[in-house]
Amino acid sequence: MNSLTAHLVQLASEVSGRDEEDIMGKRRQVPLPACRWMIGEVLVSRGWPIATAARELNVTPATLRHGLEELATLRHDTNWGYVVDIVERFRSLVASEA
Repeated sequence: MNSLTAHLVQLASEVSGRDEEDIMGKRRQVPLPACRWMIGEVLVSRGWPIATAARELNVTPATLRHGLEELATLRHDTNWGYVVDIVERFRSLVASEA
């Protein structure tokens, strides 16, 4: 894992309250997939190909692509409503560092 990814995992851990090992693991318990998607979103927005970002996160490119689509449509009135708060806090932290 490179230093950018490690930093993003640390930020995701802070906003989600989940361990960094869980975020980078294979478990699919909410909000872990969203944490991986958030990190992938930043990597892709910085020019990484989806395949490279997915490999960095230990997911398939199709999984990351799906996750990016899900992030774009997350709303408070869904089963993942509280994840929206995590995503917004993560995006705010990343934006403040840019």
